[in-house]
Amino acid sequence: STLGLGGLLLVIHIFVLYMQQTLFLIEQYSYYQSLFGAATGQALQNAYSMIFTFFGLPVSLGYGAIADRAPSWATIAMWDATSLLFFACSILPFIGAQYASMLFLTALANVYYLVCPPLIMLYSPSELFGTLFGLLQAVIGILQIMLVYVEDAAFAALMPGDGREAGRVVMKLILWTALLVVFALANQWAWRTKPPPALGTVTMEVVYSAKRG
Repeated sequence: STLGLGGLLLVIHIFVLYMQQTLFLIEQYSYYQSLFGAATGQALQNAYSMIFTFFGLPVSLGYGAIADRAPSWATIAMWDATSLLFFACSILPFIGAQYASMLFLTALANVYYLVCPPLIMLYSPSELFGTLFGLLQAVIGILQIMLVYVEDAAFAALMPGDGREAGRVVMKLILWTALLVVFALANQWAWRTKPPPALGTVTMEVVYSAKRG
């Protein structure tokens, strides 16, 4: 059904958003080190820890307040826009751009846990929210483990050499950002065709009716 398609596209969309930021975090230090050397790379890594600590709280409060008032399509569009800004800053080999990237990365790391649960609740009865959100987290975790291995092997083969670490990270960011654009547009198209159900309207009776066909 269209409702099922909208829910499926939303889950894939969220997964791609998560992977874009998480895979960068895994290689953040090696990326900085490859671009700027070990000393500056360590300094940038330490700076991110401080930025995350002090910038995370106001971002969470501000983003949460906006998300409470914005329609679902606008909430996830803001999430997408933040991811695109993160991408644009991250691929620039300048220290100033990396500091800007850290601000957007801090926002993304907090926004996932702010925005993802309400979006999942659009397609979930309250009785099943914990089960479905836990299942989503488990699936994302398993796929992350597998995809990190596959992605590392693929790009190591395509771009071999210790001195090309930054280039490999940039190409991975390009890959996930391209996927993000595709699924963001598909998600918005599905919601334009048939808007997601209003929060709280998907009940257990709806689930039972779907199972009965």
